[in-house]
Amino acid sequence: MTLDNQATDDALTLGVTPVGIAKISFVEGGVQEWTKAELRGKTPPLLDVDTALPYERSPRCAPTSSWRLTPTCWTARPTTD
Repeated sequence: MTLDNQATDDALTLGVTPVGIAKISFVEGGVQEWTKAELRGKTPPLLDVDTALPYERSPRCAPTSSWRLTPTCWTARPTTD
């Protein structure tokens, strides 16, 4: 799940499709054109992050693989368990 446009672009560049992405409020449809192209028609749930972080929506975004945040650098890394 990504909470800003840059994080979404970074994940897609690395070949990772986020399970939820931030809605871009100033773009019609909430998704940049280049992001739509990278998602290839499979747009994950859009999260409204303009006023608050949508904590209640995060459990609903079901990842296809197991990832864990490491608190020291807040980077998503695949789990080994």
